[in-house]
Amino acid sequence: MYNKKCVVQYDGTLFSGWQIQNGLRTVQGELTTVLSKIYKHKISIYGAGRTDAKVHAEEQVFNFFSERYLENKHLQAGMNSLLSQDVAIISAEDVPNDFHARKSAKMKTYTYRIFNSDIRSVFYANRAWWIKGKLDLPLLETYLKSYEGEKDFKKYSKDSKVYAHTIRTIYDIAVGEEKDFIVIKITANGFLRRMARNIVGTAVRCFMKGKALVDLDKNISTAPAHGLYLTHVQY
Repeated sequence: MYNKKCVVQYDGTLFSGWQIQNGLRTVQGELTTVLSKIYKHKISIYGAGRTDAKVHAEEQVFNFFSERYLENKHLQAGMNSLLSQDVAIISAEDVPNDFHARKSAKMKTYTYRIFNSDIRSVFYANRAWWIKGKLDLPLLETYLKSYEGEKDFKKYSKDSKVYAHTIRTIYDIAVGEEKDFIVIKITANGFLRRMARNIVGTAVRCFMKGKALVDLDKNISTAPAHGLYLTHVQY
């Protein structure tokens, strides 16, 4: 039995998320179909994390098993020839059989992009959260940095009951500027569903309304999905 690890990029705009759902277009579903066609038998894939509808990925990781061996360069080329234009395999490699894309992950980084301009952009309408009016970055960073450390993020999850526990450790939240963009990078040992979007949405909206840091947990707000990117998974 051979275990393959692949890194995939996708534009989530036209996807109903990562996880397979009957009757809906999903990233996992599209990858499964392509791999099953290449290997000529049913393939099940395991992703590093679930991304919601319209969420993008720069480096999503998945693995799968097969008794048939294919060279990595041929596997990558074959998948890319069959996948749609909004999905691309950027690497494929052999890994030990005990490797699991989600369970083996040590840290994940999500990036959230805000287009901070008085005029909306037609090019970034599906790639960033448009906010009019210049934001005070140092002050916004204060709100976001308050989430660093080991905390119970139960209130920041959409489906907290599906988790054995809701305590996660955020190692770093970095805030920077790239021309008209505010770029927020969150690195943690794991994320609950909607956790990254709820952190950004709550911090931004509480900051804009002038609420105190102690009031963050009382004012949970979700940032739009299209501004979020799964950026990196570390093993």
